Order: sequence, then C-alpha cells, then structure tokens
Amino acid sequence: MRIQNVDKDIITFELPDFPITVEAGRRAGNEKSFFHEEIEIKYVTSGTVTTMIDTEMISAEKGDIIFFNPYEVHSNIVLGRQEGMYHILVIGLDFFASPGLSDIDLRRLFMNKRIKFNNLITNKRAAAIIKAIVLEMTEKKEYY
Repeated sequence: MRIQNVDKDIITFELPDFPITVEAGRRAGNEKSFFHEEIEIKYVTSGTVTTMIDTEMISAEKGDIIFFNPYEVHSNIVLGRQEGMYHILVIGLDFFASPGLSDIDLRRLFMNKRIKFNNLITNKRAAAIIKAIVLEMTEKKEYY
C-alpha cells in the first residue's frame, strides 16, 4: 500500500531551549497524513482514538498511549461515532542532546531505523508519568 498526500509537519517550540510542547484536551478528528522529526506521544483521556501509522491502523482506549517515532507517517481517522479525547506531547530530538542526558545520537539512530519504539503502549506507570507532565506543563506554576 502506498501512502499519498503526505506533508512534512514543521514543529516549533515555545521555548527553543526546552524542546517539549504539550497540548491538553484535543478531540480526535480526521486529519491529513504527515510526518515530522520529533517524537509524538498521545495519551488517550476518553473514548477511542484511531490512528494510522504508516499502513497500520491502531485503536487506543482511555489510558492507552500512542507513540509516534520520528519520521513515521501518521494521521487520526474517525470510525463511526468515535469521540476520543487525548493529550499530546511533542519532544524534539535535541532534548536528548542536552548536556548530561546522553551521549547517544538519537537522531542518527532513528534515521537509520536502528531504534523504534512500540506504537501502542498500555502501561499504568507510563500513563501516570505522562499525566504528571501534562499537569506540570499546563498549570505552569513557578519553576515548572
């Protein structure tokens, strides 16, 4: 199957020195296929969210995590009366190049397809961490 009409999405970060962005409370809807260099994480907060990643359809329920590896073509699709909601985190690969974090060149590993994370994650601990990050980033209390 050949994927057509794909756009490269250019991600910009509010704080260039902190390449992570969070959008809380998004409603799933049909969207055009696109890809980007950044890691994208969707945490499903209600209903069902169905996503196409490359040529694979993935349906996630409340509490599930959808992980998009860099350069994977993806889009949301709505099947029937799905009314899924989710939080989205986008993480630039430069985040992992911060001093002291890692000596691994993640960009090169992803580009060469040597590393790929599972797209559907069902893990309560990971979900709790993502919820805590979303809360921290949306409340923006002092020193967040």
